[in-house]
Amino acid sequence: MNKQFMLFFAAILLAFFVITPGIAAADTYLDGYKNVNVCKAEKMIEQKDVFLLDVRTPAEFNKTHIEGATLIPLKNVTSLDSVELPSEKLLPARISEVPVDKKILVYCKTGGRSATACSLLVNAGYKKVYNMEGGIDVWLARGCTVDTNASKANEILRTLNIFLLDVRTPAEFNKTHIEEATLIPFKNVPAQDSIVLPSEQLLAQRLCEVQKDKPILVYCKSGARSDAARDLLVDSGYRYVYNMEVGIDAWISEGYTVDVNASIANSLLNTGTFFLLDVRTPAEFNAEHIEGATLIPLKNVPDPDPDGLLPEEFLENRLWEVPGDKPILVYCKSGARSDAARDLLVDSGYRNVYNMMGGIAAWKAEGYPTVCPEVCN
Repeated sequence: MNKQFMLFFAAILLAFFVITPGIAAADTYLDGYKNVNVCKAEKMIEQKDVFLLDVRTPAEFNKTHIEGATLIPLKNVTSLDSVELPSEKLLPARISEVPVDKKILVYCKTGGRSATACSLLVNAGYKKVYNMEGGIDVWLARGCTVDTNASKANEILRTLNIFLLDVRTPAEFNKTHIEEATLIPFKNVPAQDSIVLPSEQLLAQRLCEVQKDKPILVYCKSGARSDAARDLLVDSGYRYVYNMEVGIDAWISEGYTVDVNASIANSLLNTGTFFLLDVRTPAEFNAEHIEGATLIPLKNVPDPDPDGLLPEEFLENRLWEVPGDKPILVYCKSGARSDAARDLLVDSGYRNVYNMMGGIAAWKAEGYPTVCPEVCN
């Protein structure tokens, strides 16, 4: 009896060891590919042993994507991208572009298209295929890092309470920067700034100044330094880090607003293409102003102009006088009113709006001329 029991137990144990791997494999690779959550996907990407495949549309990809991803759209989605791609530009016709000797991690917006793409890859003979459940929407919600274009960066700045981090050099920052940016240089760049900063003034030793309780948007000149800075932040435990991969160069070229110093303002005016807007009071304007400026006051300032203006004479009620087909340079006495005027213009749909930091006071300090209907000195 004991011998029979032992034989029966051994048979059950053997069957368990034979069957269990199959069960585990079936649970792990359902339909031939494995579903992974964003935490697992992030670790796979960090190990740099996967081919990261984005199967969304070009419009979605250009707004924001995971660093290092390759775009091969699965299909057209007209509600997300108005441009319809021919079939030869979609994944079924481009599957040979996916390497066969690597793990393939696929993602889309929410997980549906990526699951379909995974099945397509498995049917084509690919072995190590992973689907990121929840897509980039969950990736973002979990605070994982992404690259963004200028348009998406602008949307983020206008809708989220962001810590905006400029990692260029002081010289670059002082010339022009995005409003409310905090400067913490990533490294010295002699070609951009002749002053060499000590290491304790660079980002690696100033991480304590970067707020952890806010999403972070990092930018530089063209995207390289901000990419490295983003990696440093993520490696240091920061979440919700966005890298503006195209930098301030693309931000400006796409017509988004920036602050500029007097030197850059002078260069812009010398192009002859700018509408120069003075938002001070008539008394200030009549005392002196920059040649070619148009006066449209932002508000009354009793100290320099006690007479005051009627509300209909303020900028908010005279926006129609500001051309929409030219870049606009705004200035005031020291930069505060022009900053507010710039925000008003942007909120009203104007693009290519530049605010001159320091106002006419900084302009004069740099030695640039003014027009003086009255005696200046």
